[in-house]
Amino acid sequence: MIVNKLLDTLDDLLLEASPPRSPGLHLSTIIRSIMRDLEPKKYADGPVNPLYTDPGFTFERVLEIAWASRHAGMFRPGEFEKDGIACSPDYIDLSGPDPVLIESKMTEMSMINCECQERTCALVHLTDSKFRKWLWQIAAYLHVMGMTKARLHALWMRGDYKKVRRDYGVWEITFEPAELEATWALLVNHAREKGMLTDVT
Repeated sequence: MIVNKLLDTLDDLLLEASPPRSPGLHLSTIIRSIMRDLEPKKYADGPVNPLYTDPGFTFERVLEIAWASRHAGMFRPGEFEKDGIACSPDYIDLSGPDPVLIESKMTEMSMINCECQERTCALVHLTDSKFRKWLWQIAAYLHVMGMTKARLHALWMRGDYKKVRRDYGVWEITFEPAELEATWALLVNHAREKGMLTDVT
């Protein structure tokens, strides 16, 4: 048997966000900038490591295919734009009485502060600082789309780093309109202060 390691990289897989992102300022750029100010060591300048982003894109695609075959009311809505900021929600679910934003996350963050009992998991500290970037993103999408309810699907790749090696949970989050407006203002103001936006009033 002869085994040779090839020189293929993740770039050869041509993984990308779905749908592909347009040029211009995206919500993720603003959130990353805020996190870089808050945690400069963790969110350093430079390109994002595809070893972290590409598995997330793959997870999104898997969910997209699975949901499309089972839930007629769930779909990818495409890109939205407000105040010069592009937003790309994962999915919208129209199968119930009210539209629901669906966001999926595959993360290596610890799931500590996620209290699990049997198969029911309640993220009682979703406002913990390590989750704020998720909440800002979800709140921004809801604001742009005129919605108030979301479901977060999180796949914890490393569990709690101790006893749990993998876990998966879903949380329903409902915001007040004032919370959504305040979050959007936070994001827009940061973008303006950093020179990302110059024509938003």
